[in-house]
Amino acid sequence: MLVFPLLRQAILLTLLAGSAFPQSWTDGLITVEPGVSVRSSIGSPPLPPNSTEIFVDSGIYTGYSRNLQNDAIQAGWSYWAHAVRLTPPPTAQGRLLEVRYVAVAQWGLHRAFDVVIRDAASGAVMATLLNQTAVLDTQNWQVIDVAALNFTVGALDFLIELRPATACNGDNGFTLAYSATSSTFGSSVSSSCSDLFSDFHADPRELFLRAVVENGGLPTVTASATRAGFATTLTAVNLSANAQAVIAYSLTGAGPVVTRFGVYDLSLPIGRITVSSDASGAATTQIYIPTALAGASVWLQVVDLVRGVIGTGVEFPIQ
Repeated sequence: MLVFPLLRQAILLTLLAGSAFPQSWTDGLITVEPGVSVRSSIGSPPLPPNSTEIFVDSGIYTGYSRNLQNDAIQAGWSYWAHAVRLTPPPTAQGRLLEVRYVAVAQWGLHRAFDVVIRDAASGAVMATLLNQTAVLDTQNWQVIDVAALNFTVGALDFLIELRPATACNGDNGFTLAYSATSSTFGSSVSSSCSDLFSDFHADPRELFLRAVVENGGLPTVTASATRAGFATTLTAVNLSANAQAVIAYSLTGAGPVVTRFGVYDLSLPIGRITVSSDASGAATTQIYIPTALAGASVWLQVVDLVRGVIGTGVEFPIQ
C-alpha cells in the first residue's frame, strides 16, 4: 500500500531537489539529508564588536531539517512559518544587529523569505525585513544584517520568525536545520496562510535560528558637583532611547535592598526621580542640595524601566 506514495515522493525529490542538494527522504515536514550523521563543526561567524549571540540550539547538526514551504509546491504540504523564542541576558539588551540561520535544502524554484520580529507575549509584530534570499549551506551560518530596522531588544523575550515571502501561493521554500529534540520548546511553527500568532504551536526541535544583539551595557549616573546649598546636574547614560528611567537616591548608605529590578546599592529610605532619555539613551535633571547636608554623602543608582536593568550604585560626598 505504501509503494505508490514512496514512488511519487522519490520522483518529486528528483524533480525539485536538483543534483546539488539531494534529499533521501521527507514526509513533507521533516527532511533527512543523506550522508550526515552528526556534524558539530558549524561554528558561528565572528561577532560584531560589543555584541552577544542569543540562541537555544546546541549547534550540532544531525542531518535533519524542518521544511519551510507552501502547498503550491506539493499538495498537502502546508505553509510552515518557523519561529524561535529568545531570552536576552541583561548585558545583551540593545539594538538587534543580525539574524543568523542554516538553510539546508530547497523546495520549488525559489527560496525567498521574510524575517519577522515579534513580541513573545502578545505576538505583536515589531519589525519586518522582506524578500530575503535563503543561502543553502550545510557548513556555515548565514548572516542577515538587520541593524537598519533599529529594533531595540529589552529584558523581555522576543521571537524571530522566518516565513516564505509568498505564503501559500508561490513556488518558494527551503528547509531549516535543527540540532535535536528538546524539552525547552523554544521553537514554534504555524501552517496558517494569514500568519496569525495564535496559530503557532510548540515544536520540540532546536531550529538553527539565532540573534545577535548589541550589548547595551549597564546604565550609569553621574553628578556634576555635590555642594550643599547649590543645584547639581545628574546625568544618566546607557538608557533605552526615548523612554523613562528612574534615578534612585539614598542619604543613609549603600544598602543592599532587594527590588523587582534587582538589588539596589542603596539603604532605606530611597527616593526616586523619574527622567526621560533622548534618542542617544541619555537623560539629565537638576536637583537642589540643602545646606544641612554639608559633610554627608548621597548614593545614586539608575534603573532602565524599559529593559528592567539596574545600574551600579555610586557614592558622592557632599561638600
